[in-house]
Amino acid sequence: QNEGDKPRTAVMDCFTVLHKGGAVLWKKELNPVKGNPVNELIKTVLLEERSGEQVFKHETYQLKWKLVNEFDLVFVVVYAGAVTMLLVDDLLDALKNAFVKLFKDSIRAMPSPAQKYDFEKEYQRIMQKHEQKVLDWRNRGQKNFDDTALAKDIRNPNVKREEPKKATKTSKPTSKDTADDDAEEEEDGN
Repeated sequence: QNEGDKPRTAVMDCFTVLHKGGAVLWKKELNPVKGNPVNELIKTVLLEERSGEQVFKHETYQLKWKLVNEFDLVFVVVYAGAVTMLLVDDLLDALKNAFVKLFKDSIRAMPSPAQKYDFEKEYQRIMQKHEQKVLDWRNRGQKNFDDTALAKDIRNPNVKREEPKKATKTSKPTSKDTADDDAEEEEDGN
């Protein structure tokens, strides 16, 4: 099966590593991106230091990012706004950690866009692992219909099943409750 034939589980349009100064260190565009949503993120969120935001929406895209202040790096994932990208934070963390680990010595010096960061092989490895994680997440705990309570109810409509008992919260007696109990015992002659 060709790489192009493989179903994509991570619906990411673009991944970019950039320096806070604006230099793009590495970029992978999986689908054509209209306009420049990463530049809008820089102008609208990062330069205005609105870093408390988790997701930036621009036109038809959503962007999630992680900062590495030690190296002044920003890692950005761009994906279609109508899509919920599963486990995007895990993916961003994995890409960020791998990039920093591989290139931390060259990043310590002022990163240059002219410098080549050979991240493609590691990127592909992380994406394959992520896609498997997404598939596992989607398939987790799915029961066969025959194993469900509904199937059992349909097959045996006259059998009453007990409802699971809910745990009741017991309250700790207060000093007033203890005093009331003592008064009742005295009245009973105990």
